[in-house]
Amino acid sequence: MRNSISARQGKNKKKPRAKQIFFKYATNCYLCQVMKDFWPNALFALMRGLSFFPLRLHYCCARFTAWIIGNVVGYRKEVIDTNLRAAMPCLGDGERRRLEKDYYRYIADLVAEFVWCVGKSGDRLSRKGFVRVENPEILKKLHSKGRGVMVLCSHSGNWEMLPAAVDLYTASGEFVKSDFATTYKRLRNDFWEAVTIKARTYGKCSPSQFIDSRGILRYMVKHRDEGKIYHFLVDQYPYGTATPYYIGEFFGLPTDAIMGAANLAERFAMPVVYLHNFRKSRGRYVMVPEEICGDASAMGAEAVMKRYFEMLEADVKQYPCNWLWSHKRWKNIAGLYPPRKKKN
Repeated sequence: MRNSISARQGKNKKKPRAKQIFFKYATNCYLCQVMKDFWPNALFALMRGLSFFPLRLHYCCARFTAWIIGNVVGYRKEVIDTNLRAAMPCLGDGERRRLEKDYYRYIADLVAEFVWCVGKSGDRLSRKGFVRVENPEILKKLHSKGRGVMVLCSHSGNWEMLPAAVDLYTASGEFVKSDFATTYKRLRNDFWEAVTIKARTYGKCSPSQFIDSRGILRYMVKHRDEGKIYHFLVDQYPYGTATPYYIGEFFGLPTDAIMGAANLAERFAMPVVYLHNFRKSRGRYVMVPEEICGDASAMGAEAVMKRYFEMLEADVKQYPCNWLWSHKRWKNIAGLYPPRKKKN
């Protein structure tokens, strides 16, 4: 009797459908992996092809792009206007509108330059007059101490030129590429993550030199004795799980900062450098490292960040449209930014 019941239950038990079995195993198959890599590689190949066109042609397209994002789309227009009114209240309405227009052109130029620079080494970009690094002796002096160097960067000038800067440093023979590591926030979308990493590093440095910020502590502990030079972008409002830390005023506004880089520099007693990133004119960038301190453990992380924001403020005031005004930098100020519109 029991055998007959178990036999009946076995017949009634649903067997896995062929479609379910296919999708269970097909996701890990070689063909699916090839197709997963195909579209990022296809877009990168297109960008690589477009990079052979003259920069002037890219800039012509950038003017149209600037008009689209500024006049048609109005990309983050309210955020930009709010930031400029709060940080630069002395500007008149006409000056602010001109600055907003110049900012949209600047952002469009960055996109065009990002495509044009794909596959071009730092040495080639330098020979074309596109980017140069001044005062590299600062890094050489601090790197010789053997404790590594923390380089604090910002979203000014063209921050996508950091891989090119690495290439220029190593071209002089003073460094090797493995001396450098750049931290970044990994994109949520795997497709764009694959495209941007390949576009940033191709012909300049190894993708392994870009370290996800979530794993940077483990990476630094592992490579502690190698005295590496770390690039950190730290001017944005704390994102993800980062804890906001009040460091004083920036443009006269109470400002919270990402303390990760400064804390790491203090923990490992590293020298700290601020990297000026100037856009002298269209298609002309200059990077200038300047020492903040010789030992962050003696200066303290908070003092390091305060000095960093002082130097950044001076740079932004000198070239006001060449900074990321579309970012909600002062989220800590309640009611500063308009609330998000709810989607119906």
